Amino acid sequence: MTQRVLLAIVFAVALVSVILIASSIRVVWQYERGVHFRLGRIVAVREPGLRLIIPVIDRLWPVSMRIVTMPIQSQGIITRDNVSLVELKDIQLPDSMKRAMAREAEAEREKRAKIIAAEGEARAAAALGEASDTMMKHPLALQLRNLQTLAELGVEKNTTVIFPAPLMSAIGELTGFLTRESAATALQPNGFAGEALTRSAQR
Repeated sequence: MTQRVLLAIVFAVALVSVILIASSIRVVWQYERGVHFRLGRIVAVREPGLRLIIPVIDRLWPVSMRIVTMPIQSQGIITRDNVSLVELKDIQLPDSMKRAMAREAEAEREKRAKIIAAEGEARAAAALGEASDTMMKHPLALQLRNLQTLAELGVEKNTTVIFPAPLMSAIGELTGFLTRESAATALQPNGFAGEALTRSAQR
């Protein structure tokens, strides 16, 4: 008698466990989304796949995401010029309307092209402004840029370059600066001998 009762209890527990496990497993199909309710309140929206819920407390309501088409009865309408229509089969646009639509599309393309060009010019102007500020802080950079421009112009054949007077003075200042730098470098390894040689060379 005791074994029968024990077997009955084990069977009942196993049956209840199987029922609980089966009721806690839900499958959301690819074309669905599962709305997860817990005690009547929305917890989350579950994506497709295998989902687990708490039995009795939770509920997963599937919502189909497929497009549903429904037949609609034909209806009579009246256009602006008081012409009645039950069904529209084909719409033919007049040539004037087609030309107007083409002009509108072309104007839209031109507007976008002008906007893009204006944005490019604004960015270029900003970059030139930053470059000018940098050159104003470092005058030597401006002179080096001028020399680089002259070198680029002299690459082509039969090119005559005329040096303006301010540029010549700038080149002279740059040459003097390089000479002083070379003299300072020569003084470091040779000491007074290097200084004497530099002075004799300057004389």
